[in-house]
Amino acid sequence: MSTYQTLRIEGPSSTGVATVFLSNGKVNAMSSLFFQEIGECFTALAKDTNIRCCVLRADGKYFTVGLDLKDAASSNNTNETSDSARKALKQRLHVLELQATFTTLENCPFPIIFACHGACIGGGIDLSCCCDIRVASNEAWFCIKEVDVGLAADLGTLQRIGKLCGNASTIRELSYTARKFTAMEAKELGLLSTVYENNTKMLKGVYVLAEEIASKSPVAIYGTKINLNYSRDHTVANSLDYQATWSGPMLATEDLPKSFIASLQKKKATYSKL
Repeated sequence: MSTYQTLRIEGPSSTGVATVFLSNGKVNAMSSLFFQEIGECFTALAKDTNIRCCVLRADGKYFTVGLDLKDAASSNNTNETSDSARKALKQRLHVLELQATFTTLENCPFPIIFACHGACIGGGIDLSCCCDIRVASNEAWFCIKEVDVGLAADLGTLQRIGKLCGNASTIRELSYTARKFTAMEAKELGLLSTVYENNTKMLKGVYVLAEEIASKSPVAIYGTKINLNYSRDHTVANSLDYQATWSGPMLATEDLPKSFIASLQKKKATYSKL
């Protein structure tokens, strides 16, 4: 498995659980190298059929403080053209490239569990919105920070969070003010599914959950993720049609009779890799 300067990877374990750590100093600022590496990392992991579930964690004091502003400023200084239209087109391509690195998580065939401690600021929320399940320890806090540096969040928060959380008024308040909000408020909003008493209990709970998911049919899990993502972005009618098309060939899987037999025998089924 590849090694990275801003990330650290453990596993996959014998149960099919891999862990990716943000590991870019104490505060895990998101530099240009980080964006490059996280895209490369999850593109590679998506091809690893030994992985059934992934936990996304962080080393250091914070999960992430978001964009590395010094790195971003130095990168922008390399724009050689003085024409405003060409500058804008180049910047647009740059933003699309950064967005695509986070979308690699959404496109993985296995679920990703976002496990947050400390601060999760700016780009960290963009990243979390690409994960399947989000949990945090009680001391974690969040901030959609971009307006404080003169930007609109542009890597996915504004496009995804409204699909994840039901309170549009609160989402707009948090996005317009950049105020901090606690893990419990994030849970009440719907961004998190669970808030644990402390980091130790969070990690214990996360890996129990990851191993439970990893024990299921990988065909069933992949199909579930694909169709949940599709239905988020399409009408009910279109999503039902897509599901029917998907289910046709997928019902021929060997995992179906394996699951039935295991259920009748009150045993756990053993499934082949994707």
